[in-house]
Amino acid sequence: MTAVDLGTQLGKKGFQNLVDKAVRESVDMELTAKIEPRLAAIESRIAAVETRLDLAERLANLEAEVSALKASR
Repeated sequence: MTAVDLGTQLGKKGFQNLVDKAVRESVDMELTAKIEPRLAAIESRIAAVETRLDLAERLANLEAEVSALKASR
């Protein structure tokens, strides 16, 4: 089926909608391919920061417990 046949069957508006959809899907795939690796890297860095914050909080709690134990002696 040629583009002319398809255009005749769909009409001008239908053909334009089909082309618009194909272009949007193509652009979406390209953007996804470029953005997903960056998002994965950002998520990895966020996870590392969260881990450090959790460790810092646990360390602060342990230091507070040690201080309380020393003070109670």
